[in-house]
Order: sequence, then C-alpha cells, then structure tokens
Amino acid sequence: MEKVLLVFDRMKQAFNVNVENKKIYRIQIMLAIINTITTTAFFGILYSYYLRFESSGFNLAILKFTDLVPILTTMFFVFIVFLLVLIIFEAGLFHMYYKAVYFGTVNNIDFAEGVRKYFSKFFWVSFLTSIFWIILIPVYLIAGLFTFGAGFLIIPIIITTFLSMWKVSLVVDECGIFSALRNSFSFAGRNFVPYIFFILLMLAFTAPVKQNNFGNIISFVQDLTEKNKQKQDNNELPNILDKSIRELKDTDYLEEADNQPDLNVEKSLSDILKGNKIGDEIRTSDNSIKMDDVTKLMGEVEADKLPKLFGEDFMNNVSRVLKEASGAIKMILITLILVIAVGTFISSFIKMFFQIFFMLAMFVIYKKGFAKEVVESGEVMQS
Repeated sequence: MEKVLLVFDRMKQAFNVNVENKKIYRIQIMLAIINTITTTAFFGILYSYYLRFESSGFNLAILKFTDLVPILTTMFFVFIVFLLVLIIFEAGLFHMYYKAVYFGTVNNIDFAEGVRKYFSKFFWVSFLTSIFWIILIPVYLIAGLFTFGAGFLIIPIIITTFLSMWKVSLVVDECGIFSALRNSFSFAGRNFVPYIFFILLMLAFTAPVKQNNFGNIISFVQDLTEKNKQKQDNNELPNILDKSIRELKDTDYLEEADNQPDLNVEKSLSDILKGNKIGDEIRTSDNSIKMDDVTKLMGEVEADKLPKLFGEDFMNNVSRVLKEASGAIKMILITLILVIAVGTFISSFIKMFFQIFFMLAMFVIYKKGFAKEVVESGEVMQS
C-alpha cells in the first residue's frame, strides 16, 4: 500500500518539473497545430473529390474502384507522413522530458538532439509494437470472448504496463531496442501493483475507457440469454396450444361422428353442384385462367409500377437531386470540415497538458522507482 501511495508523490514531483519547464509546451502546441492541419487536409481531399464528382454532373460512374485509387493513394500517403511526423516529435519530446527530470532544465536544442539520436529507434519500436498487436489480435479476440468481454479491457492495460517504459529506457539508459524492452518488462515486473495503478490513472485522463464497460457486457449477455429463453418459451407455447386444440377437435369429432348417421359424401357433393349449377359454369366457361397469363400480367405490373433501382431512371433521379442540392451540400461539408478542424485543435490542446504531465511522471517513476526516499541529516552529509 505504501508503494501505491508513493505514486502520488511521484506525480507531485512531476508537476513541479512541469511548472519549471514550460518550453516543452511550445513543441506540443506545434504538434497540435500539425495534427489539426493533417486532419483538415484529410477531409479536404474528400471535399476535392466531391467537387470532381460535381463537375462530372454527378456521374455515379466515377465511383468505380479504379477511379478511387488516386484518392486512396493520396490519403494513405498523408497518413504515412503524419505517422513519421508523430515519431519525430515523440523522439524530440522524450529527450526533453529526460533533460527536464534528470537535469532540471530544457531548451529547443534538446528537441533537435532527441530527433537526431532517437528517431530511428523510435521508428522501429513503433513498427515492432504494431506488428506485435497485429499478431496478438486473434488471441485478444478469443480471450475477450471467453472472458465475456473482460479481456478486451484487461489485456490492453497489462500490455501497456509492460511496454510503456520501452521508449523511456531507450532515452535514459541509452541502450539498444531489445535491451530497453527487457528493462521495461523488468521494471513493470518489480513494481507491478503501484505501476499498474499509475497506468490506470494515466489512461483515465489520456485515453478514457467507457465506465462500467465490463458490467455492461455482462448485462448484455444476461439480457441476450433471457430473451433467447423467452423466445424458446414463446415458440413452444403455440405448439402446445395447437396440439391441445387438435386433440380437443379430434375428441369432439369422434363423439359427433358416433352420433351422426352415415353420409354419402359423393352423392351430397353432386347434389350441391347440380342445385347451384356450378359444375355447368365450370365446364362451359371459355375464360379459363392460365398460369402463363398470370405470370405475364405480374411482369407487366412490375415493369410499369416498380422503380428501377439500378437502371437509368434511378441514376438520372439521383443526379438531378444532387444537382439541385449541390449548394446546400457544399455548405454543409465546409461547415463540417471547419467544426472537425476546430474540435481537433481543442481536443489536442487539452490532451497536451495531461500528456506532458504523465510523460514527466513516467520519467520520474523510472528514475526514483517506488522506494521511499531517505532524507539524510546535515551531519551525515558533511561526513
């Protein structure tokens, strides 16, 4: 319990380091601006494709996959460039965190030095982490399903706990990639309880998890089971009622048949037909209905009444509606892009404060661990 309480001491020390090194925020603000520009560019590409769609007279033929290849390629290129920019900023910022915690001061030169020293290492760490997650996806899904959804929440937290010090060790220990990975696992293993408590706090502010997620999943499974049971009961009830009715009818019919005289069914039916002259009408009717005629009639109805969902009429109607609403659609799209851009900047700006604070706290924790600090007296220090 003492080690868990020490988490708050380390966070307090990180806050003091944060206050004394505000230069870190300049780089983070630049990153927030780049994030906003990239997001705007991403949706701007989609908007430019809409303009191309409009200039073609809203010809749906350009929505073929071969025509979508250029835009998909451009978006993929923007995504890759953005990932590389993130790694550049991450490498520089981690070196600034290191300088702030271990030396007390930081400047812009530290950012450039961090990019030069750690960009390639951070790139390979990010690549290996992505490969690791891709390989783990089947196990992750199976474990999550067999644990009724608990694995979907617990597994990422455990993995984050053991891997989160990977890049910190790269910078602090100045070691290789796999040595840093071993150091990260070793640190998490030695300090599992207090450190996972810190990870939960960090995720609560930087990557919020929906509350009561596990409870909701269990409740969902219980509701699904209950509904399935009710469905089975409802399916069985009509069968039971039908069986009972049939038995009752059979019993009544048998009792009534015993009390009735013998009937000549053929004779009675013949008399009915003769009395109503139905048989003559059937035999003398010249307007007999054939199945071919019915099929032909239904075909004509469908051709006249039912819309052609994927025919020329449908294509023309869609194009006409889009042309009439083109101005409103463009206004909506531009407004939506602006809202997304502003929202991205605000969210990145807010997240910046928590990210800097918890990253500094990680470096403080890696430096001091969770051992209680012993303050030496002045006499001992003089000796």
